[in-house]
Amino acid sequence: MCGRFALYPDSDFYTRFNLPEGKELVSYPNASPGQNLPLVVASSSGNRLITKLWGYHPVWSSSSRPLINARSETVADKPAFKKAFATSRCLVPASGYYEWQKTATSSNPFYFKDPDSKYIGLAGLYFDDSFVILTTAATPDLAPIHDRMPLILPPASESLWLSSDTSHSDLLPLLSPQASALSFQPV
Repeated sequence: MCGRFALYPDSDFYTRFNLPEGKELVSYPNASPGQNLPLVVASSSGNRLITKLWGYHPVWSSSSRPLINARSETVADKPAFKKAFATSRCLVPASGYYEWQKTATSSNPFYFKDPDSKYIGLAGLYFDDSFVILTTAATPDLAPIHDRMPLILPPASESLWLSSDTSHSDLLPLLSPQASALSFQPV
């Protein structure tokens, strides 16, 4: 599960995500569901930045709690996400994410980040006014902390993920966990 992340944009942000220069973005040291957050989407003129609410309420759901994540293993087939998977993929730009390790007596937060880069691109799906982050099974080095993690796309795969021309069969290999080079530390 991914329920919190951080984003600290600086002058490299627009270059890293192939975006035209824009207004200065604010930092999100503890981005959480229910916030309007920046997303990277593809357009006919290249990548662009949009803002949507983190948390999706399917029209058929009777729950008051929004869906904040979608399992990458089932996203292509689940009715709630199938259409967005085919047409509305996005990147959720982040500097790192938080996960909690549960023990018998407590829950301890950890912060995960790429030690070689200021940013990671989390795979997401967007809807009219909201978005979800895709999750996957944790890589072996991260599994002792939590059994799930956000689906982090390698920078070389991000344009393939965003492109509306990418075939279903070319998207499926992107849905499994990538070899992890993340570092983590207790918060």
